[in-house]
Amino acid sequence: MKLFFRNAFLFLVFLFLFTEIIARIFHISTDASKTFKNSNRNINYYPSQEGYWDGGSHKWYINELGYPGKNLPKSYENLVLLIGDSYIQNFMNPDSCRQREYLSKIKPKFNYLEASMSGLNLLGYFEYSKALDSLNPSFKVIYVSSKDFLTNIKNGNSNSGYQVNLETKQFYYPKYRGSSLKDFIYNFKFIYYLYRKNISVFNPTTVINGINKNSENKNDLKLSNKEYEEVSNLLDLIKINYKCDNVFFVFHPNSSKEIISLTRKKGFRSMEIVKNENENWKTKNHGHWNCFGHHEVAKQVSIFLDELSKN
Repeated sequence: MKLFFRNAFLFLVFLFLFTEIIARIFHISTDASKTFKNSNRNINYYPSQEGYWDGGSHKWYINELGYPGKNLPKSYENLVLLIGDSYIQNFMNPDSCRQREYLSKIKPKFNYLEASMSGLNLLGYFEYSKALDSLNPSFKVIYVSSKDFLTNIKNGNSNSGYQVNLETKQFYYPKYRGSSLKDFIYNFKFIYYLYRKNISVFNPTTVINGINKNSENKNDLKLSNKEYEEVSNLLDLIKINYKCDNVFFVFHPNSSKEIISLTRKKGFRSMEIVKNENENWKTKNHGHWNCFGHHEVAKQVSIFLDELSKN
C-alpha cells in the first residue's frame, strides 16, 4: 500500500511538472497582470510588468508609471492623455499597435500617455484623468462607447464599478477582487489556465446594472426618459467634480447619436469614429480593434487633435 501511494504521489508530481512545462512553452493562457487598490481607491497595475498574451504571439507590458504600454513619452510638454477601457489597454495586440505609437508617428508635435484598464466606465475614465491632472496635460482624449454612459448610476446594492447615487451625490468605487489565493494561482500556468477556463476571471464580460459593456454599439439606441435624465444629471455632476475644460470624447463607431448630442449640449467636444463596413477592424477571438483598426482610429483622432489645437 505504501508503494502504491508513493508511486501515485510521484506520478502526480510528474504530471504537474509536465503540464506546467507544456503550459509555459506554449503559453496556453495569457499571463495575468498584477493589480492593487491605491490610496485614491482606484485599481491600478503594479509598475514594470510584462507577460505573454494567449498563445505567446506577443508580450503585453506595464510601464514604470503603472499603465499599459512599454514606452513612456520622452517629454510631458504638449501632453495628450489617451484614456479608455480594454480597447486602449490593448493587451490582445502587439505593443506597436497602440494608439500612442500610431499617434506619435502621425502627429509627433504632441507627446502621448495612455491610461487604461479593462472594464472602466465613464466615471472610471474621469477618476483616471483626475489622477494625472498633476502632469498638466494639454488634452485628455477619452475613448467612449454608448454603454459607458449607462453603467454609472448606483442601482440598489450593486457595486460592479465606479458608480454614483444621483440623489445623495455619493460616489462608489469598485471593490478589489484580488486575493492571496489568486496571486498564488497566477504563479502556476496550468492551474491558472484551468482556473481561467472554469471561473473566467481574466477580462470577463463586463455586465453592470444589466448592461453588457462589451457588446456592440447601436447608433439607434433609444434612451428612455429616465435614462436620458440620468445621463444628463451624470454629466452635470461630472462637470462639478472633475476638470473638464480640456476633456474630449472620441466615440466608438455606431455610438448613440442621442448620447453624442447630449454630451455636446453639456459643453463637451467630441467626435465619432467612422468605420468602413467593408473593412475588418476586429481581432480574431476578442472583438476588439486589431492593428489595422487601431491605425484607422489613430488617423481620425489625429485630425481631431489638429482641430482642437487650433481653437
